Amino acid sequence: PPEKERYVGVLLGSSSAFGYGVADNQTIAEHLERALNHTRIYNYAGLGQPLPDNILRWYDVQKKTRKPDFVILAGINYQLFNDCRPIPKVKLPGNTHSNILSYLSEQLIDRLSNERVMPCASSDGLELAVRSAILSIENAVAFARKSGTTFYIVNLPSPYDVNVNVSNLLNTMNEKNYILTMQKVINYYHQELTKLDIPELIDLSNSLPTDKPYFLDVGGHLSKEGN
Repeated sequence: PPEKERYVGVLLGSSSAFGYGVADNQTIAEHLERALNHTRIYNYAGLGQPLPDNILRWYDVQKKTRKPDFVILAGINYQLFNDCRPIPKVKLPGNTHSNILSYLSEQLIDRLSNERVMPCASSDGLELAVRSAILSIENAVAFARKSGTTFYIVNLPSPYDVNVNVSNLLNTMNEKNYILTMQKVINYYHQELTKLDIPELIDLSNSLPTDKPYFLDVGGHLSKEGN
């Protein structure tokens, strides 16, 4: 922590904002703390946290501790990734498992199967997923403005942005197909983002250089260089 703590900031978001896959001293929160003078950054991002969960975390933190000087909501595209995640096509009969062996059998089949259903491959699925993501952003901004706290809402880079280097991720046909599908989703998502009247929105989707890969996986987790 800084020697003199004048300001307190809170970082919210999903696993990309949290720093999944990198050392503690290479997370976005740590880089921000080193870059800002006399400012403490509390990393309240977490694995698998969509925007509604981020808002609940913000509410809970603010209720139990002092009001932060500013809040950063990063990785606002997580819900889009989650809604468009490929679903294994092969399923065992029934919706429940009688024992652990039944459950493990299904997991094994899922891993071995090359067949995947992509919810956002269709135009209707794509549009619904993007609309859901935009609505979650609008709801988050409404809460943030009502709180009276200075805030920024940040669209982090993704492996599906224009001209991004994803050469390290093109290992299987499943990944190639997923990336192609998500590029269409993200392109439409960016079009809808530009229609929003949110001065606090910072779009970092085209901020990474193209000299080398900066993503660890198709989930959009940034490497230490990316952070």
